[in-house]
Amino acid sequence: MTEYDLAQGLADLMHWGKIESVENAEMADSEQGYSGAKILRKRLILQNGTERTIIFKRTDLKERCAMVHLTRQKQCSPVSFSNDTVSDTQEWIAMEDLGLQKHHDPTDIKWLSKVAHSLSKVHIKNLDKGHEMSWLPTADESYWNTVTSTLSLSHMEKEIADNNNFAAHFEKYMPKLYAKAKLFAGEMTELCRESGCMTLTHGDLQTPDGSHIYDCGGEPRIIDFGFCRYAPFYIDLAGWFSEKNLVLYYYELQKSGYELRYSDFKERAISASRYNGFIYLYPSLMAYKRGDTAKLLQTLSIILHGNTK
Repeated sequence: MTEYDLAQGLADLMHWGKIESVENAEMADSEQGYSGAKILRKRLILQNGTERTIIFKRTDLKERCAMVHLTRQKQCSPVSFSNDTVSDTQEWIAMEDLGLQKHHDPTDIKWLSKVAHSLSKVHIKNLDKGHEMSWLPTADESYWNTVTSTLSLSHMEKEIADNNNFAAHFEKYMPKLYAKAKLFAGEMTELCRESGCMTLTHGDLQTPDGSHIYDCGGEPRIIDFGFCRYAPFYIDLAGWFSEKNLVLYYYELQKSGYELRYSDFKERAISASRYNGFIYLYPSLMAYKRGDTAKLLQTLSIILHGNTK
């Protein structure tokens, strides 16, 4: 599919009319993200004389399918178009340009309530429907072992082996980290057996000061589903909803008719709260090498104690 055809496909979804031409537009380095995926901004000159900008991103199959799937469901994600939802290769997708990010205070309850509403809509609509999303890989015991080892603790091990100064400060943490990794992998594997919480998850929502949930006119929009997986919805709460405000998401579940005692919900959410510690351990190690020790200590604390503050 040509660049023009891909852009026109999105323009049709946005009801913009016919495109006269497609041009390159400026994109700041900070907008590229850290995944390494190629992202471009394009300027569309429409036949009616107006201009629009859109985003082109080179994605794998699961992300393309997720974005198209969410667009069809009219979820809180960028409107997206791809004509290839079968090739297991990196291909381009055209997406709505959401512009610059607006950050919110992590204690902004009004904003967190809106995020809980939007996020729960994604989860509830796709709950226990893995059989309808063959393109979406399922979390299992092997996956959780990968999360706790290859994606996280193996990097700590390497840094300890390569850096005597680092080892002197952090090697003492390893026995407890190994124990928490085993506990977390076991609890998540068990949770995956509960079909009532398995759904399309984002898997990389960061925290309120991150860049994967945008404020667009006061409403949340979720971007970058490159880490999506069929997994317990609890992992998407880690980093956003503390033990104190988990109830905001629980209220949304209740409104949808989801039946689960709050004590049981809270127990599962607290178990999953270590998720952000494991998946963001490597980035925090990179931050440590740039002089940010606090970020690494915070990430280790999440693994050891959970994100319950």
